[in-house]
Amino acid sequence: MLLFKPGGHLKFNTMKTFSLYLIVALIISSCNKDISNSIELNCSYLTYSTDSFERVHKHLIANSTLLPSFFYPDRYLYSDPVFNPCNPYEIAYLRFDTWTTTLECDNELWKFSFCSGKAEKLTEQVCYSPDWSTKGWIIFTGSDRQLWKIEANGDSLVQLTHEAGYNNHAKWSPDGKLYAYTNQNGMIAKEDGEVIQVIDLNPLAWLDNTTILGSNLQGTVSYDLFTKETKVLHQANPTGTFPFDNDNLELYCFYDAGTREDKDDYWIRYNLKDNSTDSLKVLFDSYWFGKGDYSPEGKKAVVQLFRENWKDSTSNEIYQKKDLIIMNIDGTEERLIQLPE
Repeated sequence: MLLFKPGGHLKFNTMKTFSLYLIVALIISSCNKDISNSIELNCSYLTYSTDSFERVHKHLIANSTLLPSFFYPDRYLYSDPVFNPCNPYEIAYLRFDTWTTTLECDNELWKFSFCSGKAEKLTEQVCYSPDWSTKGWIIFTGSDRQLWKIEANGDSLVQLTHEAGYNNHAKWSPDGKLYAYTNQNGMIAKEDGEVIQVIDLNPLAWLDNTTILGSNLQGTVSYDLFTKETKVLHQANPTGTFPFDNDNLELYCFYDAGTREDKDDYWIRYNLKDNSTDSLKVLFDSYWFGKGDYSPEGKKAVVQLFRENWKDSTSNEIYQKKDLIIMNIDGTEERLIQLPE
């Protein structure tokens, strides 16, 4: 039996065989990860989550032309969850402290284990969109709008871009050797930050190590780095970071009807194989999903949950909660993740 020990050592029983060594070699070659974060026997999405939480099912119809002002009943706001690609029971996410921080783009980067229930702060001054590579690096847009990467244990913070403007929504290739991001155009860069291609799309995900999934005015498209061929897969053109099921070529997003009309919002699926769109779950202005990620190993999605209610509809003042939920990718069996504070 193979055991992963917290101290980072591999321990075998007396029945070790060549096949076990082969398995270990495959694990190490596919994901360069810290052994202390390896999957343990007691990992469960149910232990540190709950399906009992408040849902306010209604539309927020603004009675004012003013932009909304938000008030936060909770100290912490959580956002931008992403899975560890080498461990489906570990996520990285952003935490915003409403008691001590007034700047909108000044989050902390944390990671959380569904195995141990422990959360660890990795760094601060993060704006949005972390993404975790198979080599153990987490890339993100900093408060300075530059791209940075940090090792998953909190070591080796490295600045990757030095460009003006916004460097957005970086996504690692499956092998961790490249990443794609947006700065006016789509950019493809090596893991050390060297830009090797500029492309006409906003990257969303990778189909494989040489093919990008992105969006532009044509819709959702694929782009081959070698042939430079672009193929339209869907008429929708989402931007940002959303759960993507690469096995079935399905992209999941939130459709926002806005707060000016009495219209439903939806959790929707874009099927890139047949260009179809399915509305899977009715949501509301008071209860909706944001950025998220999908784990093909765990068969689960993590997404940001917004819960809103009026403080004063006349002046367009809103109470807002931001939490993380784990669920099936189609929006069923959603559970609130209980993050330690």
